[in-house]
Amino acid sequence: MITIGILGLGAMGTLMAYHWRQHRVFALTQQPQLSRTLQLPSPQQAKPSAVSLQLPCWQQQPLDWLVVCTKAADTLTALTPYRQQLSSVRRLVLLQNGVGQQQQVQQWLDGINAAPTLWVASSTEGAYRLAQDTVVYAGQGTTVAGPWLSQADQAPLPPGWQFEPNMRERLLHKLALNAVINPLTAKHRCRNGELLSQQYWPETEALCDEVEQAFEQLQWPCPTPLVQRVREVATATANNQSSTLQDILANRANELPHITGYILQAAAAQQLALPQQRALAQQLNIRW
Repeated sequence: MITIGILGLGAMGTLMAYHWRQHRVFALTQQPQLSRTLQLPSPQQAKPSAVSLQLPCWQQQPLDWLVVCTKAADTLTALTPYRQQLSSVRRLVLLQNGVGQQQQVQQWLDGINAAPTLWVASSTEGAYRLAQDTVVYAGQGTTVAGPWLSQADQAPLPPGWQFEPNMRERLLHKLALNAVINPLTAKHRCRNGELLSQQYWPETEALCDEVEQAFEQLQWPCPTPLVQRVREVATATANNQSSTLQDILANRANELPHITGYILQAAAAQQLALPQQRALAQQLNIRW
């Protein structure tokens, strides 16, 4: 039986706790235990079924995995209080949107001589918060993970995850998708599937073209044609609210600085003009 700690019990953290409920799962929290309710997918017009999850607080039990599901910008702030306890952790995995924080965490771990090996993960599962303690499972998907550095050890993965040896490429593929879906759903306050509508599809298609061209000029791997992948993801997660939209509706900080902002920063260094993404950055107050 694998022992897992979860830092960040938002939508994705709660969904993973549900998937791993047959294993030893702890919440990294100051409370004695954490309670969450997950609403499961149900047939149309049927009342959603719900599962109650009770997660005990981690008290430095040895962990096979510490899974970080916080927002990218909050990663180091969330991890720092546990720096003395990381000797009990074998592997630390970042399950987040965005790019940039992975390098920061690796440098931080090296700087404090911490024991965990850094892994990264990417998921196409869909989930969103309905209330503070309630999460809706909005779309089934897959989760892949691999070591951030190639010399990291192999290990039994958290249940349901798949091993991916080239996580940098996976993260950049996810970045391309997020760079289209997340800012547009935030701008229009719409669910993912609504981007396929006649009202929003021309803008979505144009942004796909710009992102794909930017990735080509930056020599980053990109799922091509990007417009087809965006259509597939928006269809599969049609009822889902993007994490960015969830954050904006709840007046929380969002991940766009690590998505659109990260691309704009790299593009600026290469003197690339990305007018649509710059316009979105202005409209959504994305700092980069």
